[in-house]
Amino acid sequence: MQICCPKCKTAYEIADNLAGELKKVRCANCHEVFVPKDCEISINLQAESFDDDVEITQALAVEESAPAAAEQPSSASETQTATESPAQEAPTQSDDIKEMFARLSAKTEEVFAAEASVPAYKKIWYQIRDFFGLNRRSNYKYYIVLLLTLLLLALYNWRYAVVRHVAFMEPVYSLVGIKATIPGEGLEFQNITRREFEKDDINHMEIKGFIVNTTDHEIKIPTIHVELLNRDAEFIEEKDITPPLNSVQPNGNVAFNIILAKPSSLTKYIYLTFIDKEN
Repeated sequence: MQICCPKCKTAYEIADNLAGELKKVRCANCHEVFVPKDCEISINLQAESFDDDVEITQALAVEESAPAAAEQPSSASETQTATESPAQEAPTQSDDIKEMFARLSAKTEEVFAAEASVPAYKKIWYQIRDFFGLNRRSNYKYYIVLLLTLLLLALYNWRYAVVRHVAFMEPVYSLVGIKATIPGEGLEFQNITRREFEKDDINHMEIKGFIVNTTDHEIKIPTIHVELLNRDAEFIEEKDITPPLNSVQPNGNVAFNIILAKPSSLTKYIYLTFIDKEN
């Protein structure tokens, strides 16, 4: 059987009984690997000749050393097909790229359209959420601690107003040792009069009036604190007086009478208030 290299056209003679066993052979001239096929050549064969033993040895060597070559294009026709396939696939790849960009453009337009349809207040909320990191659940614990801290500070700062409107909060503040009531809150001094006189050659000052409860619940009367001020409202002296009664009934009043011995002759104003006995 006569075969020829498809690349350099070199012809070889092999035994007919080996023709069916050889799948691929390598050309000794140009080293092209091809599938042996019977070919009839009208031109003169090259001077080089190979005996059957050498040709079979080369063919078997190719068969044993590169078994994986059967899976790869090795012949001239397969090489040509592999060479031509990129040129054939180029238009397909170009179409795929165009289609990919078209889908990407469509998705981008959908995103822009969705963003345009979002209300303004939601956009503002999204910006605030992103700025403060509220889109991360791991940050929630820090904000919870911060909110609790601010709540406790607010409850302490406005404790008097809280107790004034929510009476049951007073025991809660007392439980943690915080005073949440203003001494004498709800009580007023009314009809205050002042009189100076001498007794046993000692000057005295009498201050009297009423302590009025302006609420609808009973209020304990704290210690009465008296301050004497001069013409310029500067402090001269002070004195604490125990109230005549412990408490005042709702919407009731209690009369009081305070006698100060040897008051300063510079006294112009009298300032009355309530204080805790502890102070």
